[in-house]
Amino acid sequence: MTDSAPFRYDLVQGAERASAYWVRASDGPRLRISVMPAETSTPRGTILMFLGRGEYIEKYAHTAVAFSNVGYCMATIEWRGQGLSDRLLADPKIGHVDAFLDYQKDVDALMNFARAQNLPKPFYLVAHSMGGAIALRSLVNGLPAKAVVFSGPMWGLHFNVVLRPIVWGLLYAQTLIKKRTSAPPGAARENYFIKTAYEDNVLTSDPAKFSMVRDHVIAETKFGLAGPTAGWTLSTLLECRALTCLPSPDVPCITYLGTDESVVDIHRIHDRMSHWPNGRLDIVPMAKHEIFAERAIIRQRVLAESVTLFSNYH
Repeated sequence: MTDSAPFRYDLVQGAERASAYWVRASDGPRLRISVMPAETSTPRGTILMFLGRGEYIEKYAHTAVAFSNVGYCMATIEWRGQGLSDRLLADPKIGHVDAFLDYQKDVDALMNFARAQNLPKPFYLVAHSMGGAIALRSLVNGLPAKAVVFSGPMWGLHFNVVLRPIVWGLLYAQTLIKKRTSAPPGAARENYFIKTAYEDNVLTSDPAKFSMVRDHVIAETKFGLAGPTAGWTLSTLLECRALTCLPSPDVPCITYLGTDESVVDIHRIHDRMSHWPNGRLDIVPMAKHEIFAERAIIRQRVLAESVTLFSNYH
């Protein structure tokens, strides 16, 4: 029996049919999962939503509703250490994971839930930012997704070339002196949407979506994750480097990348997509990092193209 979890219906519109549940990862952390059923008696399948670092379920309620309206169920998981899922440190504002591969245990928990709940097949995948790194590893490991859509996938972090060796050195030094759970130099102590003005943000060019998330993290403090620990950052860099050695899976995909992307490493995205079988890289003009939180005209196009992709592999 799966326990019910809270869902902040008061923060989103049109998500009344969503439900939320608690599940356990194999190593213990309690994770929150949400399901938005398809708005039809004959669902076209289930979209698995892999969130980025620091994101939470309600942020993508509008995306879940949009896919539901065209016949898809959507299941979204909050990774360990963020949203309402269990934190790994006493300070709930600091983002941490012991090892990046631990996120694969969260993926296993989601898939066990999807099968136990008989969510409609086939499965499809939408993965944003950090979720893109988790998804790539999952697909290589055999995640049964018929097709995938990536949004600004974190297959590498954006660093100034000159600073890159300095960053690696500082992270290794913190690890050696057992400071894995401490924030690295320059890490944010407040949530990005609280400390940053819309005009200075690198995530979205839609002021309404920026304000929406700001309102959410004010209303629910657990949604407002701040910067990561040295351990998270180092394990993430190591995983991104390991991913470069893996072949692209033979799963049809579209990867969306904004022309104003400045969060993830665009060179690794171009390199990966240049040899992804049955894959396409779509460059989105004047878009920033969060494609699914961009202006309506961008979101509508991405939604339509995603549905077309998924429909071709039913």
